Amino acid sequence: MDYQVVKVFNNNVVLARQNKKEMILVSKGIGFGKKSGAIIKVNPKDIENIFHELNANDSSNYLDIIPKYDKEIVGVCEEIIAKAEAILGPLSFNIHTALVDHITFALDRIHMGLPIDNPFTEEITLLYQEEYDIAELAASLLKERLKVDIGDDEKGFIALHLHSARNNKTIHETMKDTRLSKALVDLIIKETDESFLNKNHVYRSFIPSIKVILYQCKNKKTMYNPLKKDIKNKMEKSYVTAEKIGILVKEEKGLTLSEDMIAYIAMDIEKICQF
Repeated sequence: MDYQVVKVFNNNVVLARQNKKEMILVSKGIGFGKKSGAIIKVNPKDIENIFHELNANDSSNYLDIIPKYDKEIVGVCEEIIAKAEAILGPLSFNIHTALVDHITFALDRIHMGLPIDNPFTEEITLLYQEEYDIAELAASLLKERLKVDIGDDEKGFIALHLHSARNNKTIHETMKDTRLSKALVDLIIKETDESFLNKNHVYRSFIPSIKVILYQCKNKKTMYNPLKKDIKNKMEKSYVTAEKIGILVKEEKGLTLSEDMIAYIAMDIEKICQF
């Protein structure tokens, strides 16, 4: 298939046009020695990742914004996105501009000797393991291509961007959800006086369950717990903690958890403390 090169980002990434449609092509060596306007012949089987075809609106926005950034940074970001989509599946198109903007900002800070502090790095590695693994691949690419070591905190921010794009959320929403998850786990550990609790275990056991409950509550779905009275009487400490979680969720998300939901949360807390 024939493509016309619109812009070369690096040896492995080009913005190309075919039949009046722009797309990003990511494949080893595809941009080597190429210039804008050149015609390249590519076998689709040779392209490492499915090209990201731009619709008219995306194309206009992308072509307006991208020239503001260093083409080498854009190229590395597109390689990162291609690797991410191969593992995570399709990502929101916003990641193409959001990631390059973020990494450009991060590299500016690093070059100026300013620290990058991420208060949620530990939580990110536990909540978004797949995304963090890709962020580690991203760090390797950035070091190889741009000779910059970004550090663990920046890997965490990249993982947040990938998770946001994977779930079609804004980075603000993802940060808010991450902050809430941390607060809930910290509350459980504090209120149960279980200092021996493994934080990793709490995240793995509790967060998936609370996400289901919050989803049900947000979508106004009823949850029925036939054991809620027994739970309230026999798991009193866990129930009180669950009520405090309900208050925190109300403050942070504006959601009011039912007594049945509180009872399910108490059961989860009790199980965590047992094991």
